[in-house]
Amino acid sequence: NNKNKNNKNKNNTCIQLLFEPKTSQNTNSSDKQRQEEYNKTKKANVCVVCGVAKDYMRHYVVPYCYRSLFPESYKMHLPHDVILLCADHHVQAERLAHKRMRKMEKSLRKE
Repeated sequence: NNKNKNNKNKNNTCIQLLFEPKTSQNTNSSDKQRQEEYNKTKKANVCVVCGVAKDYMRHYVVPYCYRSLFPESYKMHLPHDVILLCADHHVQAERLAHKRMRKMEKSLRKE
């Protein structure tokens, strides 16, 4: 399993997705139809963790620091990438995301 086969410069580390994102370029018609149906469904404005219906905020599942490195075709703002969280759960999610990013960064460094 050669995970770094595309990494020619050892000083330039990259993250490679192990799946193909479903964009308008690479989805079949049934996937597009399901996406359109999902986009049209009514969604409640509540925290997806606890159901609180006030003081919620948007949380991006894929952090901007990663999304900004994606090719333009993958930078689409998909509704599945945005969830609503109350302030408490947003803080918790951000803390865990930063912990995971630090762990990934540490594993990629070769000191």
